[in-house]
Amino acid sequence: VANIGVIKKNAKRGHAWGQYNLGNEFLVGKQVTQSHYEAFRWYRKAASQGHPLALRSLSQLYQSGEGGCKRDLSTAVDYAERMMEIDPRLAKEAYDELSVIVDEYTGDRQFDEAIAILQPLADK
Repeated sequence: VANIGVIKKNAKRGHAWGQYNLGNEFLVGKQVTQSHYEAFRWYRKAASQGHPLALRSLSQLYQSGEGGCKRDLSTAVDYAERMMEIDPRLAKEAYDELSVIVDEYTGDRQFDEAIAILQPLADK
C-alpha cells in the first residue's frame, strides 16, 4: 500500500496514476475518509488523461449509480469502449461486466447497439 501523502502529491501534480490511486483510496476509505463523490472526481481526472483503469472504474460507477452519478448504462458503455480502445487486454473483462446487466435492459436499442459494438472487441 502506497503512502497516502505520496498518492495525494502525485494526484495534485496531475499524474494520472496518482489520480487513479487516489480515487481508489476514496472508494475504499482506508487511508482517507470514504467518499464515492471524491472517488468519482479523481477517476474523472485520470480518465481525462486516458488512464484505462480509471475509465473502467467510471464505467463501473455508472453501472451501479454510485459515486455521485446517476445509473447510466449508456455512459457506462461509453467509458468501457474508451478503455478498450486504450487497452484491448481489458476488453473481455469489461464486456463480461457489462453483459451481466443485459437481461435487465433487453430490448433497449441503445444498450443492444452498445453490446454489439463491445462483443467483437471482447472476442479479440
